[in-house]
Amino acid sequence: MDLLHKLDGRLLTACDLVRPGARVADVGTDHGYLICQLVLSKKSPGGVACDIREGPLSSARELIARLGLREQISVRLCDGLRGVAPSEADDIVIAGMGGELIADIIEAAPWLRDPHYRLVLQPMTKVPELRRYLARSGFPVLREQGARAGRFSYTVISAGYTGECRELSEFEAFAGKLPESGDALSSAWLRRAAARLRAIGDSLAKSDTDRIKQSDYYKLSDELLAAAGEEPKGGDRLDGTGNL
Repeated sequence: MDLLHKLDGRLLTACDLVRPGARVADVGTDHGYLICQLVLSKKSPGGVACDIREGPLSSARELIARLGLREQISVRLCDGLRGVAPSEADDIVIAGMGGELIADIIEAAPWLRDPHYRLVLQPMTKVPELRRYLARSGFPVLREQGARAGRFSYTVISAGYTGECRELSEFEAFAGKLPESGDALSSAWLRRAAARLRAIGDSLAKSDTDRIKQSDYYKLSDELLAAAGEEPKGGDRLDGTGNL
């Protein structure tokens, strides 16, 4: 039996980025499909399914029992990783949360500052902010992969601690490692980010100060389009009166 039909593109990609043989802490496990699939497929020997809400955790507990995985997977009601011991996991999966919340969960678990651990992160929002946090905190992104669920594009990040802290450029914060992936799903995420930046630029008034900001948004948007293999659109745009 497998649960592949229960996992959308985001979670399937997160499964792909878990290291073979790693024990997993699935933070925000919801119904427990991801960690159960990792064990059923023998990619992981087991781990901990965590959630802050009793309702989803009860569903995960029932699924784990039904699949006969109670010996391999512990169920933990806790906030982030607060109920997980460092010895219980090698890879930490945090999927389906905002980038700032993911950063808070990592920050609250100082034991993750060890090269032994691997982070597999799937942020729903605030992706550039999460990438900046990781870089500043010594967790460089090792790999990044685009994913699709329904009509929407997402990114899944694999990161590990080295202690080397740095500031990212604007392009690095918005593009991450996706240009290196070079696949259609990663390019789709870059195009979506480019479109959002251009929309912000379009919304700015044409004061001298905002014209400078607008130019910066257009420039970054075009850099993301180029990274996705698309033709840049350029920075000169007409406002509603027909003026540049």
